[in-house]
Amino acid sequence: MNSKLLQPNGFMPWEKNPECFRINKAKPHSDIIPFPTVEDALSWNKEARDITDLNGTWKFRFFENPDQCDEAYPQGLECLMDTHNWGHIQVPANWQMQGYDYPQYVNVKYPWEMTEDIMPPEIPRVYNPVGIYSRTFTADKADGGRLFLRFEGIESCGEVYVNGNFVGYSEGSFTPAEYDITEFVKAGENQLVVKVLRWCDGSWLEDQDFWRLSGIFRDVYLYSLPEVYVSDWRVDALLDEDYQDGLLTVEAEVEGNTDGCLVQMELYSSKGRQIGETEAENVTDGKAVFHVEVDTPWQWSAEAPVLYTVVLRLIRKGQETILASRCGFRTFEMKDGLMMLNNKRIIFKGTNRHEFGAEFGRAITKEAMLADVLAMKRNNINAVRTSHYPNHPYWYELCDEYGLYVIDETNLETHGTWTYGVPEDQQPDVLPGSNPLWTGAVLDRVADMYYRDRNHPCVLIWSLGNESYCGTNFREMADFLRAHDKTRLVHYEGQHHCPGYGDVTDIISTMYTPVSEWVKYAEGNPEKPAILCEFAHAMGNSCGSLDKYAEAFDKYPKLQGGFIWDFVDQAILKKDEDGREYLGYGGDFGDDYTDGIFCGNGLMFADRTETPKIKETRICYQNIAFEDIDWENGEVTVRNKCLFTDLNAYRLVWSLYLDEEKTAEGELETACEPGETVKLKLPLGRLPEGSFMEAFLNMEVQLKEDTCWAKAGYAVAKGQFITGSREKLQDGKKTGGSLKVTENFSTLIVTGSDFEYRFSKRSGDFYSIRRNGREYLKAPVECNFWRASTDNDRGSKQTYRSMIWRYAGANAAKWTNKGEISPEAVEIDMKFILPTTSQAVMDTKITIRRDGSILFDNTYNGGENLPDMPEAGLMFILPESFDRFQWHGRGEHENYIDRKASAFVGTYQAKVSERMVPYLMPQECGNMTGVRRLTIAGRNGGSLTFTGFPEVEANVLPYTPEEMELAAHQKDLKPSEKTVVRINYRQTGVGGDDTWSLNARAHEEFRIKGDGTYHFAFEVKPE
Repeated sequence: MNSKLLQPNGFMPWEKNPECFRINKAKPHSDIIPFPTVEDALSWNKEARDITDLNGTWKFRFFENPDQCDEAYPQGLECLMDTHNWGHIQVPANWQMQGYDYPQYVNVKYPWEMTEDIMPPEIPRVYNPVGIYSRTFTADKADGGRLFLRFEGIESCGEVYVNGNFVGYSEGSFTPAEYDITEFVKAGENQLVVKVLRWCDGSWLEDQDFWRLSGIFRDVYLYSLPEVYVSDWRVDALLDEDYQDGLLTVEAEVEGNTDGCLVQMELYSSKGRQIGETEAENVTDGKAVFHVEVDTPWQWSAEAPVLYTVVLRLIRKGQETILASRCGFRTFEMKDGLMMLNNKRIIFKGTNRHEFGAEFGRAITKEAMLADVLAMKRNNINAVRTSHYPNHPYWYELCDEYGLYVIDETNLETHGTWTYGVPEDQQPDVLPGSNPLWTGAVLDRVADMYYRDRNHPCVLIWSLGNESYCGTNFREMADFLRAHDKTRLVHYEGQHHCPGYGDVTDIISTMYTPVSEWVKYAEGNPEKPAILCEFAHAMGNSCGSLDKYAEAFDKYPKLQGGFIWDFVDQAILKKDEDGREYLGYGGDFGDDYTDGIFCGNGLMFADRTETPKIKETRICYQNIAFEDIDWENGEVTVRNKCLFTDLNAYRLVWSLYLDEEKTAEGELETACEPGETVKLKLPLGRLPEGSFMEAFLNMEVQLKEDTCWAKAGYAVAKGQFITGSREKLQDGKKTGGSLKVTENFSTLIVTGSDFEYRFSKRSGDFYSIRRNGREYLKAPVECNFWRASTDNDRGSKQTYRSMIWRYAGANAAKWTNKGEISPEAVEIDMKFILPTTSQAVMDTKITIRRDGSILFDNTYNGGENLPDMPEAGLMFILPESFDRFQWHGRGEHENYIDRKASAFVGTYQAKVSERMVPYLMPQECGNMTGVRRLTIAGRNGGSLTFTGFPEVEANVLPYTPEEMELAAHQKDLKPSEKTVVRINYRQTGVGGDDTWSLNARAHEEFRIKGDGTYHFAFEVKPE
């Protein structure tokens, strides 16, 4: 290639050169685009600003690798392009979402490892697609003014040309690339060309756990500034040492000839009322600095995100340039070894969040961002880590406005260059480590983030990146941030793996530490506070024991919260051979080198609907706790865990149920300062003895008024108290006609006035339940010890360790024998002898009563050294027409023994098909714990009621565990012709401290030991 930029070594300046990552790129800065009027600034009407939007349809030419591109353009791109036969592409977008190339999902490894023999800073040459973008724009060539071209995000790099002239080059996919193109444009039509590589040498620093995509994926626009303009400005809105009054500091940098130039600053309240103003100041040495004291401003927090507006006027020759920035008065600091916000110990109830959508990849929309913020606020999430790169600029505006604490993370991850547990001196290839060749690149990335985002009150912590080991380069990054910003803290988890660099982080940060180990840190009287920058790996059916972490946050002051991994499933919409849309994951797009399903770990599904996991998060993260109840006096103890909000901002609604009947309800208001408790007297009255088995007091704290994220009446906290017992439920006598037992060669038959039940003497099966001419069973009753493996089951290898249980029920030897017969009941003894390595037996004593009810009294006796069981119970296969059900138990969403804090006992109903939770890969779902009663109804009449003595776990789905086990996607589950009911002693918890080690398993107390002895009983009654 004969480009003017070609170096004597035959390469472009940035090729094989980590020290060249920007050419002619403007210095990073905060938002400096003027508003036309103060009124527009106060209403935050950014659409009124003079911006030329370059989003839309561009011309596009695609090449499979850089060599193909060079062959097509041997003279380089420094010429006007003939684009009449090019294709088209939308901007912003990832080109893989526009029909070019393919998306690839990998986690730790680099995506080119199987096809390229390269070392840093080399780039792939065999397969490394290149996209050339082109469009025209019209410019007015104003005298004296400057015209800037801004790209908010190009992945992975961009060469920019205007009218055939090289303008500049940039790396760093997630921060802006901006160029002063004043000297390159002409009046009228201009041609813009951008060359983008899928992978550049900067991609060695972008090994994040996400889909590998590319292209111009964020906004592109032009804006103009006058001859003299504010080139950057900083706004610090803090509190004084008494945390009462505000201290506002504004520092502006002015570019150009500042003779006769004045700058004035004004402060406006959230209502648009001017509350502060300075005298117009001369610009000195290119700067103007203002200090204003504000009497008792509203303090910004996630609970009350009150924003003020700073207006800056640049006055020159009678002309004004108006800038505006929203700010919030708050002080975030380390005080006495704790992170404090406005002098209160903060707890980060957070989530990680990749910017991603099934329909648009990483080119996230404003609508999706707003949906994410609303979902977080409604589910008591107060913090977000921008894993693992600076997010779209609009995200920070939303976090300012709606109230979310942000850990802003540098675009840096090199997970594939290092190994856990290996000393630094034995990892010569680690990046960036202490390698001086990469120092400039990582400092550039952290600076781009800092200058762009520093005026946002939501940003409390800067993060140096993710999973990139450590080294002196991180010390330089931390030093840069501390030198430039005294109002925030610095975070980096990677130093945890590389001794000697504890100084780079102000906070101890770990990932996926089991809660039992995490609390040991707090008990050791540590100097620094700790957070879990990633925990509760939300992959598939997960997030068990989340309540334990929430309890630790409250109990140990040094443990100041964590960030669940992560927020939205990273899946991509795809069509199968029949044209049906489905959600694809790694390996579905021809990306053979992949980490498969590991992209599906969101609290939200890929379509941004809620999973049951976020419902649990909502309760575990809530800021109001219902701690105790005195049933006799009707007194409830409530703790206000808010930092700044009194309970008088809410109303408390309560309802009392005796068994399934509501007997009383009411609402009240109370005052309770943050951090305090209050005892509330409820008019429950004296509970009538003997008229009920259990009493349930349901509590909700609701919004009194509409907010920007929810309407009045929305519950910000929920709780339930339970008293009573169901232990004597089994004692009641049954009425009905007489019972009759008949036998033939192969069958044992029990008949009553309108029912007939059949047992096979040959196979031992209980295979028919018939009443009023209706058959309720489609297959014999089986014992069952298997569930469709969850991602945590597979990741912990529990699926393989417990494989003996997969077919233990189906292959059990069954034995049936007639027991005692009386006028009241007929007893049938069933025995399931399991095909296990040591003898294990399920003894089921069946008692058929005169009213047609069937009591199943089950005892499991395990064998020595048998592995844990996924579940233990009986499985009933019903005709598909039994397609709806009602239950009295925990609900209404699925719940498990280790994830039920959010599932309160009540009476709920659902269709069988609705209980299928659409996890990215089909797996165990839909479970219900604490089931007192379960009634399954047929659309053609008839019902089957299961009653727990006292409780059971239950699951009602259209598919067997085996059918779900074999399906790779939801689309692979064909329409079902049955309803599968599993009544269990217990199902193992879902676990999820991580999804790849033994810690993925449910905690010890939530497992089922294969060598144990268990008893459970329930009644079945057809009607």
